[in-house]
Amino acid sequence: MGHNADVVTIVVSGPQATGKTTLALALGRALAAPVFSRDPLMAVLSGGRDRRSGLRRDWVHATGLRLQTVLLGRQLDLGQSAVLECIVLPAVRQQWRAMTMAAGQPFLSVECVCTDVAAYRARFEERRGTARRQAMAWNDVLTTIRHYRPDQDADFVADAMRPVTDLVADVVSLVSLDRPTDQPGEAGTGHLDAHR
Repeated sequence: MGHNADVVTIVVSGPQATGKTTLALALGRALAAPVFSRDPLMAVLSGGRDRRSGLRRDWVHATGLRLQTVLLGRQLDLGQSAVLECIVLPAVRQQWRAMTMAAGQPFLSVECVCTDVAAYRARFEERRGTARRQAMAWNDVLTTIRHYRPDQDADFVADAMRPVTDLVADVVSLVSLDRPTDQPGEAGTGHLDAHR
């Protein structure tokens, strides 16, 4: 399958409260691409119960990732873009990258961070009232940070301290840089690469 300049897979990952969902939704709007977030999938799988408790927790998490993988596969089969958002495991990220490359499409890895610790905690506490975060405590976030393995080869690091509109513009410019031109040697010079 040849490279389609209008198609890209973007994976947005990072610990809780780093702006993953906000950025992913904004990218989906900017690129007219569906956004597949794991949290809503896990909420359905858990039947609305607290997904952090019970014997089904690991099954729900793993099945959420499998659903995202299936949805990405369908988008690639259709020759369409996708934005995936979750706290992604390195092996799953590599699988998504390999699937996208096999389809001949560019893959973009975005790591979300929040460089201001006080603002980071305030962001978390502000969002804690939402249904999906009610059962979480700041210590849960710190545990995630300790165990989380960011993509060392990320194409872009999105700092939650920057305006979302600026982050979206930067990511979209990376996508645009990779679009092929009619002239040899004039292809984009961004980090985004279908054959990486």
